[in-house]
Amino acid sequence: MAAASDLFYRFGYHNVGTEDIAKAVGITPGALYRHVRSKEELLASALSDSFERATIVIDRQLPGGFAAVVGDLAETAAHRRELGVLWTRETRHLHAEYRTPMLERFFAFLGNLTAALREARGEL
Repeated sequence: MAAASDLFYRFGYHNVGTEDIAKAVGITPGALYRHVRSKEELLASALSDSFERATIVIDRQLPGGFAAVVGDLAETAAHRRELGVLWTRETRHLHAEYRTPMLERFFAFLGNLTAALREARGEL
């Protein structure tokens, strides 16, 4: 997923083939297809992984409260800069079967972040 994310980020979804992804991780395209059904599934998995990581940060109780959660999210975003680009630029390439759950996860993440903010800073 990391190799696919990086290639999609640098070259764009349509400019990357499964052969490129397989080569980046040192396997054959056939071996790649034993793990995923399609390039689209790789994109969906990469995005899903990013929401999972962000949700874990929000759901766990960090010493330092909400400020620590925001710091952790910012650190993750700084190390995984491609995720924002993939979300804004490449999700349009996902068919509804992948895009709909992705949107649901995004809005669930946003809801959890908003709830945590309200709890920490209700006056806002």
